Formats: sequence, structure tokens, C-alpha cells
Amino acid sequence: LETSFEAQFLEDFVSVESSAETLRSSAAVPPPTVVDRVLKELFREVLEVVDFDKSEHRSSRAIKGAPLGSLFAQFCLHSLWFGNCNIRAIAVLWIEFVREVRWCWEESQPLPKIPANGVIDLSFCLIHQKLQMLAMCIEKKRELDEEFSHPIGDKYEQSGHRQQQDLFQEDLLCKTGATGSWNEDNSSKGGQDVSCDAGETTENTNALEMASDRIRRGSAGIAGSMMLLNSRQRIHVPFTQDAPPMTEDIHEERLNAVAAFGDSFNLSAQLEREILQSDMSAFKAANPDAVFEDFIRWHSPGDWESDTIEDSSISGTKMNDDWRPRGRLSSRMSEHGNFWRKLWNDAPALPAYDQKPLFNPNL
Repeated sequence: LETSFEAQFLEDFVSVESSAETLRSSAAVPPPTVVDRVLKELFREVLEVVDFDKSEHRSSRAIKGAPLGSLFAQFCLHSLWFGNCNIRAIAVLWIEFVREVRWCWEESQPLPKIPANGVIDLSFCLIHQKLQMLAMCIEKKRELDEEFSHPIGDKYEQSGHRQQQDLFQEDLLCKTGATGSWNEDNSSKGGQDVSCDAGETTENTNALEMASDRIRRGSAGIAGSMMLLNSRQRIHVPFTQDAPPMTEDIHEERLNAVAAFGDSFNLSAQLEREILQSDMSAFKAANPDAVFEDFIRWHSPGDWESDTIEDSSISGTKMNDDWRPRGRLSSRMSEHGNFWRKLWNDAPALPAYDQKPLFNPNL
């Protein structure tokens, strides 16, 4: 017990400089064959993935630990009997455990008994969270390696995007007419069987060039009945990148940073700068005519103060004439030097598949 208080690292318990007095028979370490057998059991692949949320009892979540059947939980169970549970034997097992985990990372091998998808559950202990984070990094690393080794699939995917844009441009050419106007109602009627003569094509070349930067990209569908403020078009929900996973200690660091400054709203936005800018870029790509207020209405509806229309007997024709949504930004979004608006002005219109990945497994 005294040795455990004197040591700073687990390696101190297995140091060759340890005196004979501290290395008693009760602190004997099992032979390497036993260590290898335990490691093989720990890192044995499991075909069936355990649903940790369903297997846990609610009462057991009062104290943070590792879920039953997980890699770290199995390590703890083996530590209870390994070398009669003496600290030196556990130190040896832990060092070998870390080496095995490092090998999995270097060789891009999945960690067994650890889910590599979903979100990190902060109700579990920090070591389990770190292992889950590492499992996600390994899975992401494997995906990137596979994309790098098979670039043909990316070419087909890019070709598909180009074909989709070409069809849109061809459809736009035939629908703009002499005035070069675009009607969203026509877009729902159109298919690929639209024909237009050479004269119309020549007349509308300039209109197509002007609309080339208005091509909608990365849309996941229409956002209900919401319409853009400056055009008679529905708001489209963009495909967005998932936020990078974070463990509990990283969350606490960010909360402490926000608490240390008075302007917590702008600081929290700066901490989430990359995520927020990614969402803005995707929204711009999916809604070429969108303005900052449109993004706020979709992304942060609590910061949009709508004007209620008391007269509910307005005819459909009058509603069509008075289509523009009424409202204003909240006070914090309207203040001078708002960080969100600055970020919106700098964000390029890029769909999620053309953006820099938010989750870098090598960091």
C-alpha cells in the first residue's frame, strides 16, 4: 500500500530498480504465458455487438463505470484475479493492454467490444469514453484508407454529381424562356424529357451563365412550409457533417472557457466555429438565394421573432401576394459585430461532400 502512494506511474511498479523489500511474494507477477492468454481473451473479436444501453441497469448508472461486456470492463474483471489483484501485477497487465491498444491504432485494426458508431456516452467512465473515441478514429481512418486505395469510386461519384448538375442546367435552359425567369412550380413538373430548340438555347446562354452559381447542391429535402425571405422558394434542408465526438474532459474544458468570459454567447460560437461554418456553407449550397436571416430561422429558430398574423381569413390569393415571412432577428443576433453574421459572410457555398472533414482521426 505504501508503494502505491509513493509511485507516480504504473511503470514504477514494474521497474527493475524496485527493492527486494517492496517486491514480496504477494506481489508476484504471473508468467508471460498468463499475460498473453488474458490479452487474447480481452482482444478476441466478438461477432455480436452488445447494446450497452439496454444491458445496463438504471441503478448502476449512479456511479460512472464501463458498461458490461465492454473492453475496459473486461480488463477490470481480469485485474481482480490477476496476480491476486496486487498493484504490480495490474501494472504489468495495464502496460501490455496499452501496447495492444496502440497496435490496433497503428495497424488500423478495430477495437473489440467497443462500438465505433453513434455518440460518446458521457455517463460512462472517462477511460471507456477514450476507448470509444479511439474506436471511432480507427473506423474513420479505415474509411479514409479505403477511399485512398480505391479512388475509382470517387470518380464515379463525382461524375454522378456532374451529370446531376448538367441535367439541372439543361432543364433550366428550357424553362427560363426569353425573360430568363425561373419558376419553382415548373421544377416539380419537369423531368429529363424536356426539349428546346437551338434558337432558345442561344438566347438563354447568358441566363444560364447567370444562374450557374444558383444550382442547388447537397439538399436533403424541403424544410416543411418554410420559404426564403427574398425569393418564392422553399427552404431546403442541407446534408451536414456530423460534429466530431468529444469526451467528458473536452466538454469540461470548453465549459470552463465559456464560464471564464462574460460574453459566453459569442465565445461558444467561436469554439464551435468549424461546425457552424460547415452548416452555413451547406445551407448556402442547398439554398443559393438564402440570406443570413434564413439560416437563423432554420438553424436557431429561437433567435427569430415572428410576427403573428391575426386575420386567419386571408384568401389563398392574398396569401400568395403576401408570401414574405414576417419577423426579425433576436437582439443578440442583431447586435453590432455579431460573430454569427461575420461567419456567414465568410462562409463559402459548399455542400458537405465538398467540405473539409470536421472529424480528423489523426489529431
